[in-house]
Amino acid sequence: DQTEPGTTHFVRRLDRLDAQAQGTLAEHQVSWLLDSPARPPAWAEPLLGPAGTGTRLEGEGRGRWSGLGPPIERDGWRWQLDRLALRGGARDAGGQSRPWLAASDLQADVQVDARGQARQVTLAPGRVTLLTTGLRWQQAQWRAEGAAAGLDLRAELETLDVAALLQRLQPGVGWGGDLVLGGSVELHAGERMDADVVLERRA
Repeated sequence: DQTEPGTTHFVRRLDRLDAQAQGTLAEHQVSWLLDSPARPPAWAEPLLGPAGTGTRLEGEGRGRWSGLGPPIERDGWRWQLDRLALRGGARDAGGQSRPWLAASDLQADVQVDARGQARQVTLAPGRVTLLTTGLRWQQAQWRAEGAAAGLDLRAELETLDVAALLQRLQPGVGWGGDLVLGGSVELHAGERMDADVVLERRA
């Protein structure tokens, strides 16, 4: 690797990627495991625990393929994935680290055209835990074709206790207070982008 003066290069590398599928096209179980040497920054260790030897992301779900349209004029396929569970955190931390990402019972619908290229991905309303808070979305859809091509996202950031977060990051400082934040995101990206991001104090 070479680094020129005044520049920073991030090297993306995987140590391991395992993926398994069992069953039939009509009904199957899928699972995967991804290991990377990438780790959170050192300042996050008081919040997450030991960083271990890298990052591990695991997932599993139940999927099924079905055709779009009558068989004679079928123009694509649909892959429906439900009971999707995700977990991401430190690798080889001996159970002493908390996950930085966790989710369960997610549902996704992926439509592909006759060439096998994705043309629409839709997530059913769901929730994912991120560090010490959660992100809950009511709408999440990406489209590749036509005048409606783009991304639509409507989500809410659950409450975040700022004083408790700072106390964990810097326990010797003596942080206190009752500041609790929450927020929302509404994004529509296509030929033009409209974004409404709100971060506000919550009681």
